[in-house]
Amino acid sequence: MRATSKLNGFFCQIGRKNNLFAIAFFLLAFLPSSPSQAIELGLTPSDVYGLWTNVNSALISFSKQQNIDKQQRITALPLKTFNNKKPKDVLARVAKFRTKLIELPFSTKGRTEGLLTKELSFLLRDSQALVTPSLVFLHSGQVLVETVTVLSHNSHGKSPIGSFFIFEKFREKTPSNVYGQVDLAHRRLELILESIKAQKLEITRLQE
Repeated sequence: MRATSKLNGFFCQIGRKNNLFAIAFFLLAFLPSSPSQAIELGLTPSDVYGLWTNVNSALISFSKQQNIDKQQRITALPLKTFNNKKPKDVLARVAKFRTKLIELPFSTKGRTEGLLTKELSFLLRDSQALVTPSLVFLHSGQVLVETVTVLSHNSHGKSPIGSFFIFEKFREKTPSNVYGQVDLAHRRLELILESIKAQKLEITRLQE
């Protein structure tokens, strides 16, 4: 009863601003307390794939918003093909992406990091740990929220973000397909960070 009341209060507080964020965090709230418990919500690799297409769209929007000098290259990066990937491989790639994501200006490090730090290291270390597509979806959902939050903060709330929470339906996607989307996002993020670093160095040089 107390937990339900707490969740209702949480929705009331942030629902006015963007109840899609509330839905995402609502899903994240139901992780089991023990990392050995498998999370299965009936989600599939196709669901995760759609989520990562939105992460990629958000990164492209961010590069345009910030006038990144490699913006055309970032947009044109090709999707690579991978084979024989398992959900655990995808989850490991998601973790690496988030390590890079927190290097962006206005990253949300420290606000929502509990999900990916509390149990992820155990899941990736233990060969017997069961990683399901649903678990990958939850971790990826947090990454999407954080990516879009960075985009919103850097635009001072002026960039529309609702479209990043409208999910296109995909069919018959595999963990290898999802891995390709996460890899594409990672490569785009690396180019963004390289450009931001180069811009800062140029500003410092001009000020000397």
